[in-house]
Amino acid sequence: MSETTAPSDAGAFDALIVLGFGGPEGPDEVWPFLERVTAGKRIPRERLADVAEHYLAFGGVSPVNAQTWALAAGLAARLQARGMEIPVVVANRNSAPFIPDVLAELAAQGAQTVAAVTLTPFASYSSCLQYREDIAAGLIASGLTGGLDDESGDGLRVVKLPPYADLAGLEQAWVEEVQRSMAADPGDRTQCTTVLFTTHSIPLTMNDASGPKGGAYLQQHRALAERIMARVGDVPWELVFQSRSGPPHIPWLEPDIADALRSAKEADYQRVIVAPIGFLTDHMEVVWDLDTEAAEVAADVGLAYTRAATPGTTAAFQDSWADWVADCLATAPGAAPSGENCSGTCCEVPKRDSAIPAAQAASTQNDGGASHGQRAQVGQAAGYHPPTQNDGGKGAVSA
Repeated sequence: MSETTAPSDAGAFDALIVLGFGGPEGPDEVWPFLERVTAGKRIPRERLADVAEHYLAFGGVSPVNAQTWALAAGLAARLQARGMEIPVVVANRNSAPFIPDVLAELAAQGAQTVAAVTLTPFASYSSCLQYREDIAAGLIASGLTGGLDDESGDGLRVVKLPPYADLAGLEQAWVEEVQRSMAADPGDRTQCTTVLFTTHSIPLTMNDASGPKGGAYLQQHRALAERIMARVGDVPWELVFQSRSGPPHIPWLEPDIADALRSAKEADYQRVIVAPIGFLTDHMEVVWDLDTEAAEVAADVGLAYTRAATPGTTAAFQDSWADWVADCLATAPGAAPSGENCSGTCCEVPKRDSAIPAAQAASTQNDGGASHGQRAQVGQAAGYHPPTQNDGGKGAVSA
């Protein structure tokens, strides 16, 4: 386990885990990675083959890993500058260092209470609650007692920090990047430019279940886009979606980025700025789905196309993020209002017990096999009791 250390009072916490999605680091890791991502999901083999080719076009290396480590290092340095002494470690859902292994090592080092923060600011099953499942599965896979947010009992306690879509620095970073993208235009097309904010599409049922009151995923993205454009100025914009991969009969959030680009051309726009506000870092959905596929659609219809850079490594985001994390670490665990401390009662989607959580399947300490009883145990540890209905809502291939 690699770590950076930040020096002083981190309250009740012994370590901070930066939870990442993970990605392959070479051609030989592409297929094992994709199989972990889709464990328990009905993703056709041909769909995985398509996604594998995207990674292989980049040498089999996901850009997300280097940016995850950079974010963790930047966070550690900023916490240190704020006088907080705490190890900052990376743990991934789908590639090394895996969540179960990191939890086991922290426990072996004597940690009793650790905080965990994800690299996605928004509420939904796959971006929030699934990481709770991963942690619960990791504790079980590593044979650890303890649990999520629970102060009772012995063993390692993990407190997952809530989503942070309203972070001031996230808004500031996007304002600066959209303004930079507009200024970079070689011609004066201001009156003929539209901004497309894009994020990963998810099933409607997943959006409806997101957040304590439902619908948070869409609401958080739309509110962020509105705040950004209120500061950028009077430029047309739209929130669109990308990277859908579920069964065609399951309704997902729309419009798709490709359809939105064609519509922009039909509306006589000459230029489009695509701002992937759903991503802090350059996932494959950004460098392939936007930089390759969406750019090709724009070229085909005759649109000038600019893709705004993701904000994760900017000073505006990292400084604000560090302030927020420091405030969380200085607060007694569990003191946040109900629903805002990332409980296991929100973001649920149907048929939670059909898939083995990736962290459990990926652990180097077990073979990924899990009985129905084990899966139920993971669900209860994460804070819910799994329903049995299935609407196909977990069929995404994310990268």
